[in-house]
Amino acid sequence: MRLMHHTDLDGVWLTTTAAHQGNPPCTRAGCDSDLGDPDHIGIVVCGEDADGLQHVVAYARAKSLAGVWHVLDVGVHPNSQSNGYGVRVVSALLTQLGTLGDEDGITLEVRVGNAPAIRVYERVGFVTSGVRPRYYDDGEDAIIMWRAPSTVIARGEAADWIPSL
Repeated sequence: MRLMHHTDLDGVWLTTTAAHQGNPPCTRAGCDSDLGDPDHIGIVVCGEDADGLQHVVAYARAKSLAGVWHVLDVGVHPNSQSNGYGVRVVSALLTQLGTLGDEDGITLEVRVGNAPAIRVYERVGFVTSGVRPRYYDDGEDAIIMWRAPSTVIARGEAADWIPSL
């Protein structure tokens, strides 16, 4: 697991289009421009294929907007799903965000029908805080989730934390 680089974009794009069944949540150009933004961070998990070549099996991206970290996108290649990569890559992203300063918490939106992703997010400390009706292009609603700041979690006060936005 490591920080995402421009050289990872081909692998990230292959993984995101496979993971999101040809309907990626971002454009390739958007992913590329985000990597040049100091308020963006990406994490990749790489694996080896049968020929020993490295390829991206999972990734997670986040961006600071108005001082709050937003998880933009998480993807695990379908051939690698159900192997713990989702929890690993999201946990690594959250650790990195904690070192950068997550004092206002971390938020994300996830499709209401994406139960595996919701389980991953709950497992790493996100809680549901609302719904965005018809958020996605196809009309599906999004669940809004928040995770308390690292310092609040370390003090054992996450259950009482409420986002200030």
